[in-house]
Amino acid sequence: MKLSHRFLTTAAAAALAATLAGCAHQGQAPANTAAKVVQAGAQAQPQVVRQAIAPGLYELAYSPKFNAVFVNSSGGFGKDAPASRLLRLDPQSLAVVGEIPLVRRGFGMALDEDAGRIYIGNTIDSSVTVIDIASGKTLGVVQLAKKVQAPGRDGKMQERYEHRFRQLVLDKANGRLFMPGMDSKNSALYVVDTRMLKVEKVITGLGFTATGIALDEAAGKVYVSNQQGQLFTIDARTLKLEKKHEIALDQPLNLAFDAKSKRLFAVDQGLDAFNQSRERAGIKNYVSRGRGDRIVALDPKNGSLLASQPTKGKGPVALLADPERGRLWVTTREGASVEVFHLKTFQPLQRFDLPSHPNSLSLDAQTGAVYATVKNGKNDAKGSNESVVRLSF
Repeated sequence: MKLSHRFLTTAAAAALAATLAGCAHQGQAPANTAAKVVQAGAQAQPQVVRQAIAPGLYELAYSPKFNAVFVNSSGGFGKDAPASRLLRLDPQSLAVVGEIPLVRRGFGMALDEDAGRIYIGNTIDSSVTVIDIASGKTLGVVQLAKKVQAPGRDGKMQERYEHRFRQLVLDKANGRLFMPGMDSKNSALYVVDTRMLKVEKVITGLGFTATGIALDEAAGKVYVSNQQGQLFTIDARTLKLEKKHEIALDQPLNLAFDAKSKRLFAVDQGLDAFNQSRERAGIKNYVSRGRGDRIVALDPKNGSLLASQPTKGKGPVALLADPERGRLWVTTREGASVEVFHLKTFQPLQRFDLPSHPNSLSLDAQTGAVYATVKNGKNDAKGSNESVVRLSF
């Protein structure tokens, strides 16, 4: 049955590639492919459902209101790559039950269930596409950065967007969307008014390649991290840049805030590509603060290190806190695994081996199930479908 432009109810340069969180599963996994599960104690029997969905999968979001998992398929790169689509999956079987074609390739995602919207980050075009879930129509496209003349990797001048984007964080209380704009010298935080669908403010001065972002809704604080070991605090109401802290890690690629413990979690990725890019950006006297391949807990008030735990797999990417069950989920790109830690003690609880490159995460808060995208690796057929998995234990 041919799908229309709306959902049918029938059934993210080496450093840039890293910030889009991996490009990477061992062949195309059939439905319900079993994954190797390593248990770190007496746990309930783990459950894994896996489906090969489409090329170029990036961020995803589970919606209890719409009883669906939404996932971006960028379609891949190159002029022969398939078109980008926003896909709707059945949350149990992970079968595709609907799709919306995207004019601009989709990477990042933020879900607003109350408004019935999905915000799609168009990394290549430095913009955001706003989709109405019920009708499948595009409500608008917000252009973020403008194009400028700037030196490329070869040192020659070229036209490119002033900033690049990967993550989106929705602040429903203030009607805003926050997105770190990456740059090798002067990253910025873009603020979009979700009512008017226009850029409200650009907060500059966020240093080398700002990637991580988290929101403390109760306190009204936005936290942004960059790839030179700095953490910034922005007031979500006044949009004032309040604090900058030097933190005890080098590559806080992604952040997650736990409202119960008031702690800020981060991955410290440990990629040579970022270290080399930092040097090329002119940051010559930077002193490394660790070896990466770990998760950390920070005090967001002062940036102090509260706890640190190595990941078994190398290249941690995304992390997701489940305060109700006391779990912290982490994807590791090179480790080809999703690892689960105790939220307070960082004790390892579970590990799911999911080749090739687990990427983004989303939580079903009611059941505790977690959804993840799994990207292809260099040994997978070019252009082959990437996977979505449903994990529980």
